[in-house]
Amino acid sequence: MRPPVVLGSSAELDPIAHLSRLAAGPFAGCELRVDPDDGGWLTAAAATGWVDAGARERWSGPLSDRPIDPQFTALAELGEGRFIALLAATLPAEQSQDRFDDWGPLRSQEREMWGAVGPAVLVPRLIEPGLGALLHIVVPKAIRGQGWGRRAYDTALGLLYRAGARRYEDETDSDNRPMLRLFATAGMERVGRWRRLIRSGQSV
Repeated sequence: MRPPVVLGSSAELDPIAHLSRLAAGPFAGCELRVDPDDGGWLTAAAATGWVDAGARERWSGPLSDRPIDPQFTALAELGEGRFIALLAATLPAEQSQDRFDDWGPLRSQEREMWGAVGPAVLVPRLIEPGLGALLHIVVPKAIRGQGWGRRAYDTALGLLYRAGARRYEDETDSDNRPMLRLFATAGMERVGRWRRLIRSGQSV
């Protein structure tokens, strides 16, 4: 997947002409990132076949040690089949195996942290020495609001700390209020916000 392309102010150039060139050029399959308050890009996107895929936020903060939930079960104990079944409860069935396969090349140290707290799946990862993130954390919709997400999130941060991470960075959609609450209550701060533009039919 190509890295996103960050665009400056739409006032500095002709946004319609610029997006038209990007649609036909080597960046056609890329996600574009723009200032979420820059309406010029949104107007130009509507005229050139780019779609507003919503705003995202990046949060960051220090990590401290946290207890591991007593109901945490690691991937090694769950087994791949059960782990994928738990993923399938939160993703379309055909995506759960593909998602797991996509994560395959990650280091064994990271895979040792994967698992579940009850029905909540968590997939922490070390981006680099000392810096952690989450590839995936989710609770099935039918049981959201019962505290499973908080328990899984705290466990994920505790596992990252024990693996050597002392900072945590992550991002989510700006309308994902449960995740934003978890970031805030964990002591993280928002360090960036942008709006995503993609081509019509392109995966978000």
